[in-house]
Amino acid sequence: FEKSRIYTFIGEVVVSVNPYKHLDIYGKEVIEDYRGRELYENPPHLYAVADAAYKAMKRRAKDTCIVIS
Repeated sequence: FEKSRIYTFIGEVVVSVNPYKHLDIYGKEVIEDYRGRELYENPPHLYAVADAAYKAMKRRAKDTCIVIS
């Protein structure tokens, strides 16, 4: 948290802590860092889970449900 690493993985689930400050961890450049990568190739991030879900949906050729809580 002190290093502004607000995400952590628990298996295929990402857990987030609200840092109550602006972090420059979203945007096109960050998306490209996670696109097409395996879940654990980069630090935990919402984009890693989103990309893994997209790849699984394409591989299985079935609809996928993602729960955001």
